Amino acid sequence: MILFYAIIYASFFRNHIHPHLLSVNSGIASFILNLFGQQTESMGSVISSKAFSIDIKQGCDAFEPMALLAAIALAYPAAFFKKVQGVFMAIALLFSLNIVRIVSLFLTGVYFENIFDLMHIDVWQFLFMLVAILLCFWFIRWTKQIPKIQLNHA
Repeated sequence: MILFYAIIYASFFRNHIHPHLLSVNSGIASFILNLFGQQTESMGSVISSKAFSIDIKQGCDAFEPMALLAAIALAYPAAFFKKVQGVFMAIALLFSLNIVRIVSLFLTGVYFENIFDLMHIDVWQFLFMLVAILLCFWFIRWTKQIPKIQLNHA
């Protein structure tokens, strides 16, 4: 985690890499929102329409929970291949969940603006922490699974 924080707070990362990563998040979320007829545009980290706009900032990009899960998985005593496989699966799931979060927050802002802050700060933060914890338990259980050996009886 120290390495993660050293990277994300380095000026090169903050100025040159992070904006592109945020742009990927907003681009994918905007694409999905347009499938729902929202007529959004994505410019950098901002998703906007005539009805609402959001700006994806550091901390709302799911990088920290991804890094924490990766650190836990890599530190856990398991086969290296299982660790790498588990890290990629967990990161893909958290990335996808974050896109769902962004899309749902945008739709909340459009249709229920009065509960946007509640959804953004209370509901989604709790859900993200819950999913991250459940993924840790899943990883531990998954790495402990012993493959079944089938015996052929002649």
